[in-house]
Amino acid sequence: MDPVLIAAVATLGGALVVGVRLILPQLKRSRDQSSQGLNHAKERMVRSTTKLVEQRSGGGLQTMLEKSGSQLRSGEWVLLVGAFSLVFAAGAFVLGGAIGAGLVVVMVPIAARALLTRNITRRQEAFADQLPDLLQNLSSALRSGQSLPQSIAAIAPDLDAPAGDELRRVVIENRIGRDLIESFNDLAERMGSIDFDWVVRAIEINYRTGGDLSVILRRLDSTIRARNHVAGTVRSLSAEGRISGVVLSALPPVLMLLVQFLNPGFLDPLFTTPIGRLLLAVAAIQMVVGSVWLSRMARFKF
Repeated sequence: MDPVLIAAVATLGGALVVGVRLILPQLKRSRDQSSQGLNHAKERMVRSTTKLVEQRSGGGLQTMLEKSGSQLRSGEWVLLVGAFSLVFAAGAFVLGGAIGAGLVVVMVPIAARALLTRNITRRQEAFADQLPDLLQNLSSALRSGQSLPQSIAAIAPDLDAPAGDELRRVVIENRIGRDLIESFNDLAERMGSIDFDWVVRAIEINYRTGGDLSVILRRLDSTIRARNHVAGTVRSLSAEGRISGVVLSALPPVLMLLVQFLNPGFLDPLFTTPIGRLLLAVAAIQMVVGSVWLSRMARFKF
């Protein structure tokens, strides 16, 4: 083979290698700068949305997110719900036109708010179930000679969520200088727990008057366990009423779908005539009122 040709190919290959090594870092830096620019723009959008939401809601949405255990900021939650609304509305527009898209835009935020409320309720119920064990562990740690902050820090890693997460938050707040009673009061408010509010009051009184806090916590533990036992008995006895309410609420729409499936066109006058639409609206209002009434009748507070 011609030596000149070999030298030319080698020179060209070396130039290509050097060019690739010079160009790739530039492309990587360009991608990194573009990614940083997108992240910065996203952060600015989230901050501005959060500020606007906080001004409108007075911090209520952020409080609900904290109660649900979510790590999202209020602006992030609003942007996420808005994105889902647009995506589902686009699909509904393709399938059902402008009316379907409008309904989706209205229903997605309502469903998201209902899901957030449901998460709060589940988290508060889980904390109420964990409270007796929390008090028992705390009382045992106090009897071993530890102080209250040390006892909380000792038992927090062994507890499941949400009690463990909330106690770890209290420990962090106490370490940065916040008063323990204030942290406990905020915890009781987030969990909506009257029982834990009793615990906070007992700790506050003990701080002022002195005494054996472990004995007080043991007594509160036995009282709360007895209350939970009564509440469980009442829920068992009222389960039939709650199930009846669900069945009665679901029966009309299920029958409506069944009739439409077995005899298509039979219910068309309800959707195509003015009086049919009026009857549907009246029936929907009565269904909502009846469902809420039945659910309230089968709900007890302790």
